[in-house]
Amino acid sequence: MSIPTLAELMSTEITGGGGFEPLAPAWYDGVITKVEVKAGQKAPYLNVEVTVHGDEHNGRKVWGISSFSDKALTMPGGVVQILQATEAPVPMDTAMEDLPAVAARALTTLPVSFLVKNEQVKRGGALQYLDAPTNSVPEMRSRIEEYRAADEDFAATVDAQAAGLDADLPF
Repeated sequence: MSIPTLAELMSTEITGGGGFEPLAPAWYDGVITKVEVKAGQKAPYLNVEVTVHGDEHNGRKVWGISSFSDKALTMPGGVVQILQATEAPVPMDTAMEDLPAVAARALTTLPVSFLVKNEQVKRGGALQYLDAPTNSVPEMRSRIEEYRAADEDFAATVDAQAAGLDADLPF
């Protein structure tokens, strides 16, 4: 395969959205691939990226936000739920001010099942549409609504892969 020239690239037809349609609302299995600690208005929060495994959406990324605010800690999709669902190895004597960073490190690479919901995109407080100026087709995105423990077979294959063992992995 040869590398295209700039002229060839510039004359290439742009195709569809590249698979960025929202996922169907459902439970999915995946692996937590990235966790960032961010500063929120009331408390820090985790920006969690999960990669879907094992179905036609294999490799797709979905994001969720789990806040450390008093109100959000124990809500569905919250910090307590993701820590319980993954059994993340967070030392019980971790100081609260250190918990966001410790949790972020502990969660990365763990298997989890998660519920996807879809919501309309907002930017700067304004709802976004795909067909401005008529605004009849809302721009939608998937987000993680809840977490639960990953299926045992799926979790075992992820653990085997992480350990570098040979296994019949579903992804």
